[in-house]
Parts: sequence; C-alpha cells; structure tokens
Amino acid sequence: MMRARRRLAWTAAALVLGLVLGAALSQGAASDTGSPFREGDRVPDLEVLPPADFYVADTRAEGGTVRLKFSTTIWNAGEGPMEVWGAADGEDLRVRQVVHVADGSPRPVRPVGGFDFDHRHGHLHLTAFARYELWRLEGGTPAALVAENDKVGFCLMDNLVVDEALAAEDPTYGGCDADVQGISPGWGDLYVAQLYEQDIVIEGLPDGPYRVVNIANPGGDLAEASHANNASHADVILRDGRVSLMTTD
Repeated sequence: MMRARRRLAWTAAALVLGLVLGAALSQGAASDTGSPFREGDRVPDLEVLPPADFYVADTRAEGGTVRLKFSTTIWNAGEGPMEVWGAADGEDLRVRQVVHVADGSPRPVRPVGGFDFDHRHGHLHLTAFARYELWRLEGGTPAALVAENDKVGFCLMDNLVVDEALAAEDPTYGGCDADVQGISPGWGDLYVAQLYEQDIVIEGLPDGPYRVVNIANPGGDLAEASHANNASHADVILRDGRVSLMTTD
C-alpha cells in the first residue's frame, strides 16, 4: 500500500535519469568523498530566513504538551537548483542529489538520505533536512541548549520568491508528490507555523529570554556552495504562556 502511494508518473527524461541514479546508488557512498562539483556546475546554496510568526500552543488538555510554534523559510541563493531524486530500493525511496551543469542538464552526484511519506502532511519528505534549536540566553548570549527538534523532514518545493533578481517567474518545483523535488535559485520553501513539526517542545521551561535557531542541511549531506550560511535565529521572551519577539533599541 505504501509503495503504491509512493510510485509516481515519470517522464521520459526522468526514466533515463532514474536508471543512472539506480546504478549510482548501487555503488554506495564510498565514491562520494570530497566536493562533488565540477567546473561549469550550477552550484546551489541554501540559506535560512529568521524564524517568524511565533505563538505558543498548549495542548495539555488533549494529552499533549506545550510547544513553541514558528514558521521556517529555507531558500536557495545559489546559481543552480538544489534538486534531489528518489529511486526505489525495495520498499524505500533512496535519494540522491542532482546538480545541473552549464547547459541545464542534470547530473547525479551523491546519496543524501531517503524520502519518507509523512501521513500528517500527506506527501513525501526528505528526511533530516532541518533542525530547530532553543537556547537559553544570558546577557543576550546563548548559554545552554535547552530543547531541540532534530531531523525535521521537508518537502523541497518553490512556494515563495525570496530574491526576485535570481528567481524565475514561475516555480519549477511545485508539488510534493513527486520523486523529484527541489528549490530553485531565488525561491524559498516556506513551512508555516501551523504545520506539524514546526515547533519545539517547551514543556516545563521557565519564563525568560531564548534564542530560536533554524538550521538547514544540518548534517551537511547536501553539497552546496557554503555551509556557513545555513542557520538563522530570532530572540524571543517566554512569559506567562505567551511568546514575544525581543526588541533591540
């Protein structure tokens, strides 16, 4: 049943690339050491906008927990798309990153994990694409990591223009029910605060100042121009079951 839900229509070009991916996956990760990029590659570069749209969701009455909710936008500031392809491996969908060369054609580069079907979202997610951290602040400086949401899965898609100078007029990756996902240059993937997993559990934490850190590609599995710009943060104050952004004067 799950495998049937994951099997999707492939175009002729996708079938050709799928054969290449399957062969590459069978070789394993041993051949994927160092940078996979070559001269002429259109290299992607993930960046993260500061988390926003904060609110506290208290679901203890329904047997849940207190959660800090927020939105996350991961976007592509590079020259080429951040693109991934899935290939069937038994009941699983193994995923490999694909880079676009100078003429725009795709070239598979290395394994980057797998696709999972998230029944709460109703589509495929690239596993461990993001991580969310909550740090206690002392004197405006992070003093201790007090909570985190690790290995957050994302469907990679174009749903928000971040940089009009880089972005094409229309999105390239417009759906989450495909074996091919990605984020185009200049476009971002916005996950709104109301979605499942867009939160950190704050049950039992004392009131006070905190830093919320959103991290893209936390394990460095996806190759990109730089990993130094993969995190962004916002400072908030928790007080009496509410959250507010800290202001700087």
